[in-house]
Order: sequence, then structure tokens, then C-alpha cells
Amino acid sequence: MKKYTFQISIMALIVSLIAIGGTLFQNWNKNWDSVMFAVAMLSALVMILIGWNIYTVFDAGKKMDLLRSYVEKQQTKTNETLNFLQMKTYMSLTDFYKKIDVTHEYFIHSLLVVEYALNGNDINVANLYIDDMNNQFPIKKPIENFYKAHVLRQLFQLKSHPLISEIKSFDLLFSRINDSLYSE
Repeated sequence: MKKYTFQISIMALIVSLIAIGGTLFQNWNKNWDSVMFAVAMLSALVMILIGWNIYTVFDAGKKMDLLRSYVEKQQTKTNETLNFLQMKTYMSLTDFYKKIDVTHEYFIHSLLVVEYALNGNDINVANLYIDDMNNQFPIKKPIENFYKAHVLRQLFQLKSHPLISEIKSFDLLFSRINDSLYSE
């Protein structure tokens, strides 16, 4: 029904104009009594309401487009802010685990920082954390198999990221972690 609203409104406008014209020309030489006056006024009111309906259909479409555009911009800003906050949270956790020397958590959270940095197009932060992880070798504490699998899964996931080619020493880190995790 919404699809044909405009066409129905135009047809109703035409019928209303014909009714007004027919009433005026048919009764031109006669006295206007209250019934003819009421018909003429109702026809005019119907014509105004139909015109207003046509206007609101066009106006509502423009407003919906503006609203859709605004919502998309706000969603993009919200996603960027959320990505930034997640990256900062994992940066704090990485620093914490590095200070207390919990190797597997340090690597897991460092790789998450790299992932969120890449999602936010922050290549410098990603390079900084990759270089820092490369400086952690040789790994002093052994990592349990569960955490090894988790770190490797994250590495393979990062390897398929579209911006990973811009990270200078990712391949070195990848081979070091892969070799050290399988050699223990």
C-alpha cells in the first residue's frame, strides 16, 4: 500500500479538483445554498489535505535519509571509540603481565593490542608491540600447551589481517613464537 501512496494521492487530488469544478460550473447561475457551500468547502479541504499528504511523503523521505546518514556516522564513531578503548585496556594488561612476568598472558594481550591497533589503522602502535614481543626472546618460562594453542590461534588470525603486511617484523615474531612453542 505504501508503494502506491503517491499515485493514489495524485488521483484523489484530480478527483477533488474535478468535483470543485463540476460544482462551481454546474451551479454558476443558481443561488448558493448551504449544501452547495458545504460541498465546495469540503472539496477544498480534501484538496488541501491531499496536497499536504503529498508534501509529507516527500519530506519524510528526505528526513529518513538524513536520519539514516546521521545514525551511520554515529555508529562509525562509536565503533572507533570502542576499538580504541579495547586497545588501551589490553595495553594496560600487557604492561601488568610484563611487570609480574606472566609470559603467556603477556603474549596473548600483546597480540590483542596489535589486532586492535590494526583495526584502528594505528600501524605505529602495532609495530611497537611486535618489536617489544620480539625483544622477549628467548622465552624464560615455559608456556602450557593450552596457552600455546591460544597464542598460535591469535597469530594465525593476525596473519590474515589486511594490514599485517605493513608490520615490519611480524614474520620474525611469527617464526620465533611458532618455533619456541613447538620446541618445548
